[in-house]
Amino acid sequence: MEFTLKKSYTIVFDFLRKHYLKTYVDELGGILSDMQIVGEWGTADPAAWGDWIKVVKNQNGYKLLHEKCKECSHKWCKYECDIHDIFTVTSEDAYTAMIDLLKYHNMCTQDKELNEYITELELSKCNLSADLYKKWVQHLEEYCK
Repeated sequence: MEFTLKKSYTIVFDFLRKHYLKTYVDELGGILSDMQIVGEWGTADPAAWGDWIKVVKNQNGYKLLHEKCKECSHKWCKYECDIHDIFTVTSEDAYTAMIDLLKYHNMCTQDKELNEYITELELSKCNLSADLYKKWVQHLEEYCK
């Protein structure tokens, strides 16, 4: 499955929100408050969108759908041209980007509960039959209905 950056961001946000509502991990709550979508399309902390773009760009499934950004002379093009409609990311790469995003946010605080969740996400990625990865797949299937 492939999704636009905007859709993959929303999917990851909702997946993390569901986990937060079960666990109330404070650090995750802080991340989600920054990631919260406001207005037609924006995030409570504008840096949250930029953070998502950075972690997604490190994934293999990140594909340019249009040549628009290659031709743009603006040096910050990848942030300012309608990026959420130009690029797509696979479901697997969105999962990995989600882990990378959590790691990025947890670098300074090293929150124990968030570290445990990150480890669980990583282990689930290695064992696709793990419960957490199954929840991810179910979550994706809900979005595709």
